[in-house]
Amino acid sequence: YRLHMIPTGMDGERNPLAREAVEPYDGGQEVTEEVEGVKLVVIGSTIGFFLFGYDTGIVSGAADWAQDSLDMTDLEQGIMVGATGIAAAVTCLFTSWCNTHLGRRTTICVSSIFYIIGAGGIAGAVDFWSITAFRVALGIAIGFATTTVPLYLAECVPPDIRGQIITLSDLCIAFGQVSAGLVNVACKYWDKNWRFSMGLAALPAVVQLILFVFFLEESPRWLAQNRRMGEAKRVFTKYRGTSKTSTAELRQLTQYADDLQQESFLGAWRQPHYARAMIVGIVLMILNQASGINTVMYFSHSILKNAGFSEEMSIWGALICDITQAVGVCVSLYFMEKRGRRYLAILSACLVVPTIALLGVGYMRDIRELSVSAMAVYLFCFGLGLSGVPWTMNGEIFPLAIRNTAQSQSIFTNWFLNGIIAVAFPVFMDDYGEYFFFLFSFVAFCGAIWMFLFLPDTTGLSLEQMDTIFATPLRVAVRTRKWLLVTDLDDLDAKHLTTATS
Repeated sequence: YRLHMIPTGMDGERNPLAREAVEPYDGGQEVTEEVEGVKLVVIGSTIGFFLFGYDTGIVSGAADWAQDSLDMTDLEQGIMVGATGIAAAVTCLFTSWCNTHLGRRTTICVSSIFYIIGAGGIAGAVDFWSITAFRVALGIAIGFATTTVPLYLAECVPPDIRGQIITLSDLCIAFGQVSAGLVNVACKYWDKNWRFSMGLAALPAVVQLILFVFFLEESPRWLAQNRRMGEAKRVFTKYRGTSKTSTAELRQLTQYADDLQQESFLGAWRQPHYARAMIVGIVLMILNQASGINTVMYFSHSILKNAGFSEEMSIWGALICDITQAVGVCVSLYFMEKRGRRYLAILSACLVVPTIALLGVGYMRDIRELSVSAMAVYLFCFGLGLSGVPWTMNGEIFPLAIRNTAQSQSIFTNWFLNGIIAVAFPVFMDDYGEYFFFLFSFVAFCGAIWMFLFLPDTTGLSLEQMDTIFATPLRVAVRTRKWLLVTDLDDLDAKHLTTATS
C-alpha cells in the first residue's frame, strides 16, 4: 500500500479526488490496452516537435550560408536566428487564450498553417528583412506547437505511458535535428542551397494539418471543461479504450469537471500549491534552455569552424553531434517510466556540468579534438534528461484549473531565453564564447542542486492527481515516487497503517 493524505480545498470542501480509502500497490501500472486512436494522436502531434527540431538543426549550417548569400552582418544573423525564439515566446502568452477558447486541436491547426507560411516564405526570401519576417512566422508556429502539443498529448494518452509518449516528442525533436543535419550535408554539395533546406519544413506541416483537420479529435479534457460531456466520453473511449484504469480515470474526469474553474493569468500564482507547480515548471524550462542546448544546436557548425575545423568537417561534426543527442533521448525514453523523471533530470544535469565546461576549455584553447568530443558527449548527457523531462513534466504537472495559463508562462520563459541567447552568442562568440559555456555549466550545477532538494516525481500519476502532489508537505512530495490515494487514516487498520507508513 502507498499512503497519501488528501488536503481539503481553500473553502474547506474535500478535494473531489478523494474517492477511495486505499488501493493496493503492486509495484507497477496496469498494462494499457492497444487503442489505435492513440497511435494516430502520437503521430499527428509529434510532427510539430519534429519541425521544431528540424528548424533548430537546419539553422546550424543554413544560417551561415544565408548570411553569406544575403550579405548579413553577425548581428543581423543573430537577429534572424533569435527572431524565431522571441516570436515563439510572445506567442506563448496568447496560446493560453487560444487553448481555452478555441481548443487544443484548432490551435495545433493554426500552428501548422504558420509553419507552412514561414518555411515557404524563407525559401523565397530576398534580404535580411524578408527572411527575418518569415522566421517570425516560424516562431509563431513553434510557440503554438510547443505549448499545445504536450498539453494535447498529456490529456489524450494513458498515465502509465504518458511520460514515454511526451518524451517521444523530444525524440522527434532529436530526429528532426538529425534529419536537418543530413539535409545540411546534402545541401553542402548542392551549392549550399539554404533555401531548399529551410523551405523543406513546409511538407511535414502540410501532413500535420491534414491529420488534425480530417482524422483527429479534440482533447477529451477540453471538452469536459466546456461541459460537452457526451463528446468527452466518446473521445476518451476512442483514445483510451474501456480498460479498468481508463474507466476509473473517466469517472474521475467527470467528477473533477464539475468543480473546475479556470484561473486567470495571475490567478495561477495566488494559491500556494498552484505557485509551487508554476515554479517547478518554469525552473525546469530555465534549466532546459540556460544549460546551453540551443546555443550548441544553433551554432554547432560555427563553433566547430572557430575551433579550427574545415567547412566540410564542421558540417559532418554537427551531424554526429545531432546523432549523439538522439541516442541520449532514446535512452531516456526507455528509462522514463522505469526510473522516473526526477532521477533522469538530476543525472543529466550532473553529467552536463563537466561536459559543457570541457567544451569551453576546448574552445578557449583551440583543442579541436576536445571541442568535438566534449560537444558530442554533452549532447548525449543532455538528451538523457534535461532534454525531455522539462517538456514531459510541463505537460503533466499543472492542475486543470491553471493548465492553460501555466503552460503558456512556463514555455514563454524557455523561448524568451532562447531568443536572447541566440541573438547574443554570434555577436560575442569570437571573443567571449568560452565564457558562455562556463556559465551554462554553472547553471546546470545550480539546477542539479535545486532538483535534488525540490523536484517531486510525477511518474504514474493521472492528470487529476497532480493537484495533490503540490498540496502536500514539500519533503514528502520530493521523496515519494508513486502515489495512490486514501481518504482518511481512520479507514486503515493497524496492519495497513504500518505497511503504508513503511
